Amino acid sequence: MDSLVYWSAVLRKPLPERAYITGSDCPYARVVRRAASDFRSGQERREILAPWRVTDGGGRVLPEWRGSDRLYGSKGLVNPALVAASA
Repeated sequence: MDSLVYWSAVLRKPLPERAYITGSDCPYARVVRRAASDFRSGQERREILAPWRVTDGGGRVLPEWRGSDRLYGSKGLVNPALVAASA
């Protein structure tokens, strides 16, 4: 049996509060409000919430966005090097 099919059919229990009918779920909130107490300082708030530039004036992706680390490996396992780096 395919692992995704097994997960969805056996391991994942249906949620009683959901109807599983297309269009019947409540939409997710589009805005997450943040209070001043969510941040250690005004500087941290600006660093997190301010828009980040992704492209240069010519529309090319900036170098800092090109280098990425693969979070998930084969079979959906999290990359252990990233887990160790975040600890």
